[in-house]
Amino acid sequence: MSSHPAEHPAEHPAEHPVGHPAVAPVTYVVVFGALLLLTLATFLLSGVELGAWEVPIALGIAAVKATLVVLFFMHLLHSSRLTWLVVACAVLFLGIMLSFTLADYWTRGWLPEKGASKSETTP
Repeated sequence: MSSHPAEHPAEHPAEHPVGHPAVAPVTYVVVFGALLLLTLATFLLSGVELGAWEVPIALGIAAVKATLVVLFFMHLLHSSRLTWLVVACAVLFLGIMLSFTLADYWTRGWLPEKGASKSETTP
């Protein structure tokens, strides 16, 4: 019996990662093409006057691009549940941080500025 590496692929975990199915290169090319198209869409929409929809559309496109990168290029799609939990917790805490930041920003006008007299703050 020979000990050639090609005859015993299970003995070489670096060549065959356990638990992760092989992803075809065409998948990466398609995802890369989608990222390029979304980048082009962002660029083209930057010159269009969309009013109040400019920021939500730009953030939506950015979220889709980030999701594609995380799922395919960072291999989250075929990761364990623990990895999914870590990413979900990171997104949750990012949301909490942004909500506190926006809450602070949106409520700054509720209190009068320091040093302002009453006649300046009341109409």
